[in-house]
Amino acid sequence: MTHLLLTAQRNKARQSTTISYVLLGIGAFLLLGEVIMLFSPGEEIDSAPIGFRFVVTSLFIIAGTLVNRNAASTKKRMERFERYITLVTHHGETSLNCIVSATGFSYETIEDDLQKMISSGYFLGAYIDKGQRKIVLPEKADDSSKNKLQAITCEGCGANNSVPEGEVATCKYCRLSLR
Repeated sequence: MTHLLLTAQRNKARQSTTISYVLLGIGAFLLLGEVIMLFSPGEEIDSAPIGFRFVVTSLFIIAGTLVNRNAASTKKRMERFERYITLVTHHGETSLNCIVSATGFSYETIEDDLQKMISSGYFLGAYIDKGQRKIVLPEKADDSSKNKLQAITCEGCGANNSVPEGEVATCKYCRLSLR
């Protein structure tokens, strides 16, 4: 799931970058046209006032610059998200202080980013415990070691007991310790 979310965000950033280059290209083309018209001798070809043409040219350049900055910001955020995913899901690191040490980002940035990731579905069922300064992930329902039961016959009364694997238990009939 997280892979799909990251891929979608990367694609969005690439599309934004392409759009920004198109806008900047149009702006540069219009600016070049303005410069040529200003320095060419003779009659003015376009009847539009130079102020209007300058505004339109500026709008393309400004829009291209803003879209490009947004795309760069999205790319940087996705790089941070990938680092968090690696630390939290692959290395089991849930302490925000340890994530700060591992990444070099500020505590506030990490807390804000992780909250955005939780809200966006990167960590389903997780929440940030601000008191303990950690991200709390839900227990995995498919943890096979917790679900496996083993049958143990009580040495005291001979009754069969179902005990979770790896746990110490007592017989439910005679309260003798099971081994």
